[in-house]
Amino acid sequence: MGGAYSKISEQDLDLYQKCTFFTRNEIIAVHKLWIELNAKAGNNKAESLSHTAICEWEGLHANPFRKRICQVFSKDMDATEMGFVDFLDMLSVFSEAAPREVKAEYAFRIYDYDNDLFLGQRDLKHVLQKLTAYDQAKTVGAKNNAWTKVDVDDIVRNVIEEADVDGDQRISLIEFQHVISRSPDFVRTFQIRFR
Repeated sequence: MGGAYSKISEQDLDLYQKCTFFTRNEIIAVHKLWIELNAKAGNNKAESLSHTAICEWEGLHANPFRKRICQVFSKDMDATEMGFVDFLDMLSVFSEAAPREVKAEYAFRIYDYDNDLFLGQRDLKHVLQKLTAYDQAKTVGAKNNAWTKVDVDDIVRNVIEEADVDGDQRISLIEFQHVISRSPDFVRTFQIRFR
């Protein structure tokens, strides 16, 4: 196992430390995880890892946004693989040390499904589908406590009404950051543990 760690040069460690919110030891731990995930996926090169393999990793598999997270942190949004630097950036943003502003910017990008730099009704409905039983309600009918389309439309309308300061019926990054600033739990919940 020790040989896997030596693949990160001192120069790269210094660069990664300057470009992330990680210490040197945390970078080495992320690299160890990277090597382990590649081995588990049967990937000997360790240059890239499929989004599928990353989504199956225990640190991400329960997150309803796991696929979208991989898209946002990949250099190419249409890619199906992620390189080590992108993986390191992803875990850095989700670390305890990342500031609220950085976390908010990436949360916004994750929720902006149509990539138009605003959270509109369709984006918010998509977010609710990921967070609730709304998907189930659409396919099998409203049973038990599943939300109906009317419930979702009401929630989306209320969220936009609450957050939309300029009245354009969509939420900008600045408006989103303002909402997040009033949520003390946001930083704590926007984390991925990797060890």
